[in-house]
Amino acid sequence: MIPADLPFNMDWAITYRMSGPGARASKTEAVKNIMIVFVSNMLFSGIYYNLFFTSLHEKFTQPSIYGILYAMREQRIHDLIYRVAGPDMTDPRDSAAYLLDFGEPVLIDCGSGFAFSRLLQNIEKAGFDPAQIRNLVLTHCHVDHIGGAHLFKSRFKTSLIMHHLDADIVERADQIHTAAFCFNIDFQPLHIDKKITGKKVSLRFGDYELVSLHTPGHTPGSISLYIDIDGTRVLFAQDIGAPLLKDFDCDPAGWMQSIRKLLALDADILCDGHSGAYGPKKNVKRYLEFCIKSQVQQGHISL
Repeated sequence: MIPADLPFNMDWAITYRMSGPGARASKTEAVKNIMIVFVSNMLFSGIYYNLFFTSLHEKFTQPSIYGILYAMREQRIHDLIYRVAGPDMTDPRDSAAYLLDFGEPVLIDCGSGFAFSRLLQNIEKAGFDPAQIRNLVLTHCHVDHIGGAHLFKSRFKTSLIMHHLDADIVERADQIHTAAFCFNIDFQPLHIDKKITGKKVSLRFGDYELVSLHTPGHTPGSISLYIDIDGTRVLFAQDIGAPLLKDFDCDPAGWMQSIRKLLALDADILCDGHSGAYGPKKNVKRYLEFCIKSQVQQGHISL
């Protein structure tokens, strides 16, 4: 049973567009997906990566009940937005990755790289050619979000975009602050093509404007992104709900300022970095408030 105070909304899940225009999840699929999201989110927010990822990956890749985690394909969240990766979709070590249809496909984060082929398949199933992805926006420096970036860069000449504070961590291949040690990855220096500076920056792709907000706390150069499409504001908050661990030099005070910025955006849909999408507006607010409550309960912040 899902606790009543968690921000999972059944109505939203049931009407969630799963793959193509007009396609909708059945009630059974919706409940199944909610449980997958609940489990993956609780694992992410409560346990160290390196304590469970190896053993879980071994279980999840066996032909058993755990195969349910890979049963999901790309999800259409909005007419222009698809989720193409995540722990329930590609690999337990992956963050969520979102593809935006701006006339050209633009990717937000790309997962760990362990399931790069699955990610490419989901992009193709959504109707896009991965080779046409010219821009990959990286929300922060942790390898579950950026581990596949070098593959896009080497295979497709994709340009990497990131805040300059986290770009410095990636370019010097900091094994701690990229969280590479949690995944037993020997992370190599990765050049970032475009470095974002400033608190609020407009990223233009064709006729569309994707706004980058500097939202430090989880990492020094964490960014959140939002876009307004026909009166709907979609927010990509990525790891705003992640625990503020001292091991990664997280900044609780900075995080609190960041989440207040996100609450002020009054977004209609929130795309999270691990637990999927939330909507409508009231549930976005509930989720962000839940993130605050969770940090308090874990002792990372005090109000």
